Amino acid sequence: MDARDRLGELSDLFASRRLVVVSNRLPYNLHRAREGIRYTKGSGGLVTALDPILRLSNGLWIGWDGGSATPVQGKRITVSEAEGEGSYQLRFVELSEKEVRHYYYGFSNRTLWPIFHNFIGMAHFNSVHWKTYFKTNAYFAGTILEEANPSDIIWVQDYHLSLVPNFIRYQNPDLKPYFFLHTPFPPYDTFRVLPWCKPILEGLLGSEKIGFHVKGYTDNFLDCVEKILNAPVDRESGVVELPGREVKVGLHPISIDYNAFRDMALTTRVMKRAQKHRSRIGKRVVILGVDRLDYTKGIKERLLAVERFLERYSRYRNRILFIQVAVPSRTRVEEYRVMKKEVDETIGRINGRFTGEGWPPIQYIYRELSREELVAYYRIADIALVTPGRDGMNLVAKEYVASQVDKQGVLILSEFAGAAEEQTEALLVNPYDIETVSETIHKAIKMPSEEKRARMEKMQDLLEERDIYYWVRDFFEEVS
Repeated sequence: MDARDRLGELSDLFASRRLVVVSNRLPYNLHRAREGIRYTKGSGGLVTALDPILRLSNGLWIGWDGGSATPVQGKRITVSEAEGEGSYQLRFVELSEKEVRHYYYGFSNRTLWPIFHNFIGMAHFNSVHWKTYFKTNAYFAGTILEEANPSDIIWVQDYHLSLVPNFIRYQNPDLKPYFFLHTPFPPYDTFRVLPWCKPILEGLLGSEKIGFHVKGYTDNFLDCVEKILNAPVDRESGVVELPGREVKVGLHPISIDYNAFRDMALTTRVMKRAQKHRSRIGKRVVILGVDRLDYTKGIKERLLAVERFLERYSRYRNRILFIQVAVPSRTRVEEYRVMKKEVDETIGRINGRFTGEGWPPIQYIYRELSREELVAYYRIADIALVTPGRDGMNLVAKEYVASQVDKQGVLILSEFAGAAEEQTEALLVNPYDIETVSETIHKAIKMPSEEKRARMEKMQDLLEERDIYYWVRDFFEEVS
């Protein structure tokens, strides 16, 4: 079933009700051109799924422009790509440099991000950051209140905006926001360390429904609601009981546009790119890692596992190439600068040890790749090493599976990624167990072709069925 068929399944709901999406960042990048303001759509899975639905419902996307230096008169633009496709609007939330520093780089990414990923030691607790986060969430909510109608479906996205649902409901009870959390939700003993854990929970519970990727996250959330707020919880039905209303808590693992990745992998342009890479690399086994440069992604541990593999299996020292793609991330945050330095030094040390007279065993690509470039690497990768220390879902695992049109790749996946609960035919590992990860790399190299095909086909079948459009439909199944 292609994207148009999937979209048709959503038409009954979104053709009669406007979808209003709210996220920290808008999904389009703006730049000034000779003919005026130009915009280009981002490559993320969320905009891929929601863009056609927003067109269908003449919808609205509210968010920050990421600090674009391109002024937009009237704080909004209309997105329209081609005649007959429909259009929708982008509404800009303007943030000052101070707000960005304290709300985004501060509380969102130095407090909530590490707490939600269970990295307590990386968390910073700063009351100024919290106050700015509070005010900025109120500002986002105020923008929604200016724009939304009671008939709209308001869908708030992610941890940056956890207070928004309750702000909306308090000021206009006729508006009924929905919320989806794209990160993990931590266990009670981790979450209660946060000094502002109670208002975060209260903010989320302003929603009609809260969506999580996997059952463990929903269980953690219900534990926290029960123990911190003393609110009644019905675990069997996934409901939090509040005075006068109920909040539904649902399990809805996000996915990708499976057909889009598969089809791109089959294009002439991608095949030529892949062939060019392969001719350069030769017959060496290609192991691929793709991540934002973030301490939750387990990049350093992955490098140590590759190093251990080279130590243990010396006959492969000139027969493998590990390609690590690292997308720059939060470069203004000190922890990320320190981590980049550690990764750079670790790669240099390993290459220094094992290059000898042959090729360096590690190729490091520190930049964001286009979708086409990325799929070409997915195609040539004999092994995808997707080993985050903690991850809400990890769509790289799913993108790799969708792009493996030859069905001869092997996915090695961290058991601490949400994707592990669906991609059970992957080789699951504890990313902190360096010895076992190195052994699993060897197992993947030696795996028979028939087993590779059987595992990949099972993962592809599930992914094709439960794609990004399935995710949207499943989330709003009970909405009338």
